[in-house]
Amino acid sequence: MAAALQRIVSSLPARGQQLVLVGAPGSSAVQLQCVRGAAKGNRACRQGPTARGQRLNVYIHDGMIAHKGDMIVKQNRLRFHPGLNVVFGPTRQTLIAAVEGRVMLTREKVDLDFNNPRVQKFYEGRNTEALYKKYFHVIPEPQGQTFRLVSQI
Repeated sequence: MAAALQRIVSSLPARGQQLVLVGAPGSSAVQLQCVRGAAKGNRACRQGPTARGQRLNVYIHDGMIAHKGDMIVKQNRLRFHPGLNVVFGPTRQTLIAAVEGRVMLTREKVDLDFNNPRVQKFYEGRNTEALYKKYFHVIPEPQGQTFRLVSQI
């Protein structure tokens, strides 16, 4: 009896499996067969390519030269604001140089234009009286001061 009980206990299914009785119709011989009810969770074989990061960063730092149309900052939130000769890009809150010149970074008290939808999105309902933010400016290189008359050339 103990040997028969031990055979039954050893044939019990593991977690997530069930027992199925298999036998021929009209036959007295019955066989127990273990069937797995769930798929195995092997995640290692189904890994796709990893997604590339958004590369949110400051691309042109303070004191560097920026050309017209260069991306200075790519950001999701308004950490940095556009200053002199800097405009918002078409996507996200990207800051782009409007002229060629040297980049300058300053910390200033904000003077927000709430007609701009990007400003409304990030600053609506906030107290902006004592709010200081970083501004990116592009200062153009000074032009030469020597001239010649066209008639003398």
